Amino acid sequence: VEGEDGRAPVRNHQALDGFDALPDQDDRAREHQMSLHVLAYNLKRVMSVLGITETMKAMQLARA
Repeated sequence: VEGEDGRAPVRNHQALDGFDALPDQDDRAREHQMSLHVLAYNLKRVMSVLGITETMKAMQLARA
C-alpha cells in the first residue's frame, strides 16, 4: 500500500528524517503495552498446556 506521495508509508514510530516522532512517554506506554501482550500470550500458552482449572490453582498457590 502506498501513501499519498507514492512512497511506502512509515511503519514504525520514527519520522522520515530519523528523529523520534513521539515523546518518551509514548515509548514507555508502548513498552508497557508490549509487556502486556507478551504476558497474555504466555498465559494463553500455559492455559492450553495445563488447562484453565490447573492454571488458576497454580496462580492461587503462587499468590499465597
